[in-house]
Amino acid sequence: MNTYTRTAHIVTNGKGGIGKSKAASDLAQALRHLQGQVTAYDTDAVNRTLSRTHTLNATAIELLDDGMQINPRNFDTLMARLIDSETDAVIDVGSNGFLPLMHYLATSGAIEFLAMNGVRVRLHIIVAGGDELTDTSTGLATMMRLVDAPAVVWLNEHFGPVVKNGKTFEESTIYQEFAPRIYGIITMPRHDPATTGRDLAEMKELGLTYEEAMTHPKFAGMPGFRILRAWNQILDSVEAATMETINA
Repeated sequence: MNTYTRTAHIVTNGKGGIGKSKAASDLAQALRHLQGQVTAYDTDAVNRTLSRTHTLNATAIELLDDGMQINPRNFDTLMARLIDSETDAVIDVGSNGFLPLMHYLATSGAIEFLAMNGVRVRLHIIVAGGDELTDTSTGLATMMRLVDAPAVVWLNEHFGPVVKNGKTFEESTIYQEFAPRIYGIITMPRHDPATTGRDLAEMKELGLTYEEAMTHPKFAGMPGFRILRAWNQILDSVEAATMETINA
């Protein structure tokens, strides 16, 4: 039986523009707050969004070659870093790398190799509401069928409620199929675009973390308070969804 001392949190989905990098940033910030430190990796070659949050110090790694397939040597480098690190890791994978990475994880023995070296893998999968629900739910099913690892599902309400035919995600057939391997659910609420939504957009433009924004002069008064409320919701959600790995 493997003894785990670190966790590699892989954040991805095959659909672009659904809040994946925001989830990766929120997760990295929350884990750093809860655990003291975390290592972030940005493998999204198209949009280095995670790297724009400056103090996360995300390391950029090119996982794909010119043919949009996994570059084995660069993948090996990432594996070595995960094993050599003393901290948990958050890995932001772009939509263009979704299928190549999932297939590679499924066939290369990488998850077993990490486990042998004390690193557990947790998938973090975005399921977005509204018109994005069908595609992102399909992405979740694809990932869960390809990769034998537990998952945390992030329900993004920005595009609309995560409800189909009157059924919530927890009532859906996809959830029922994979429920034994879904260790937690985190809701990404839709924020008022005129208040909290605007505050968070400006925070992102400045490359600030939540904790940095709360003390920044630009967000003095109510903007800082709204950011604090959003931050507390993220902390509570991440702690509840990842308690097993945090307390390990």
